[in-house]
Amino acid sequence: MRERAVRQRPTEFARPVPSGERAMPTPHRRLATWYAAVIAIGAMICACVRLASTDQSDFRTYYYAAAAFEEGRNPYDVASLRPRSGGKITHGFVYPPHTLLLFRPLLRLGYAGAYWVYLGAKVVSLAMLVWLWYRFAPVASSGIWALLVTALLGHRQSVLLDIAAGNVSLFEQVLLWAGFLLLVRKKEVAGGASILLSSTFKIVTAAFGPMVFLVGRSRRALLTCLALTAGLCLCFAASCALWPSLWREFASAAMALDERARLNPSALALIRDIGERAGAASSTVWLAYGLCCAAVAGLWLYAATLAWRIRDGRPMVYLAVLAYALIAPRMKDYSQIVTLLPTLHVIGAVMGGGPRSLLACVILWVPLFQGRLVFGVPVFQYQPLFVTLWVFVELVVWLAARRGDRDATLGPLEDPLRGLSRMCAVCRASGIRQAR
Repeated sequence: MRERAVRQRPTEFARPVPSGERAMPTPHRRLATWYAAVIAIGAMICACVRLASTDQSDFRTYYYAAAAFEEGRNPYDVASLRPRSGGKITHGFVYPPHTLLLFRPLLRLGYAGAYWVYLGAKVVSLAMLVWLWYRFAPVASSGIWALLVTALLGHRQSVLLDIAAGNVSLFEQVLLWAGFLLLVRKKEVAGGASILLSSTFKIVTAAFGPMVFLVGRSRRALLTCLALTAGLCLCFAASCALWPSLWREFASAAMALDERARLNPSALALIRDIGERAGAASSTVWLAYGLCCAAVAGLWLYAATLAWRIRDGRPMVYLAVLAYALIAPRMKDYSQIVTLLPTLHVIGAVMGGGPRSLLACVILWVPLFQGRLVFGVPVFQYQPLFVTLWVFVELVVWLAARRGDRDATLGPLEDPLRGLSRMCAVCRASGIRQAR
């Protein structure tokens, strides 16, 4: 009887099972499948409830701001937007003037048609983002459910909040992660262009421009980074020259933003809340924020020197994303989307699937004690900040433990709760023995 030879395609991220480690037996896999299905179904129910109440208030502002711009009125003045919107505008336009040109084609559809086109584009962008995450990590078959749950529930449903609000964060994230994926595949020009293009709306993401060099690590990558940065500066300079008065209005609108806690769980917002409660002076608050930024920057610099020696560019990308989220003066609730993949990947690949992974997943997926105050400060509303800090430290420790290993890799994103099924199986086996 002839036996058919089965050829297996080798993969870059295949992880052999060590000799002392046994593969997960069938009962464990069955239990893991059940809890993964329960969590995934719960996440989908939360998604349906969230999307059923969407009104895309941010998109309403974008639409009528573009209409005001086309009619020669001030798009940054809320009072000038309300008459045509029926008084439903709650906040003004807070992006650079050139971004209004992107919404002008939607004016031809009317608000109702533009609403559904924009919402459809958001759903498509979510699918694209999850696919980019899947390609970037990469994701093992056992970790796919966790990736989907994180996309729906991570950081207090930040992705669903973005879709419900009609913000542009999902589009920004697609460009950003497409750029990161291209960079780790040694396509510096396309990757850098995609990253810098993501700063069209929110200029702060231009801070990721140096990743072209930090991941590419060559003279060509450095020259590409400098050329792309110069091109971006020229584009913004041209925009300022075309609409100088609107840029002044934009700067005023951006400086007037002051959100904290649930809407803006950033380090600066937390320090300001604590400082106000303690009666500290403004200079003391800013000094404390500066010290926090210096500590994060110092840790990042130390870890970046270690990640530089590793061929795999993913740890360098994750370090930059997590450090950015920790020191950014403003991190809206839906801006936390940028940290979802690094957080989940570190939990699944570094923490080992034990109790620490379980606790980290709970903090990542479940809002805890959101109404509780600690000495008058809504500390628990800064939950995304705390889990980001925890994962950042875990990644730094992981890099320190692999100093000098050029072939070190985070490996695939596996089931972050794989230890839970093993613990349940052990408890079940011990119960059966006692019954006998």
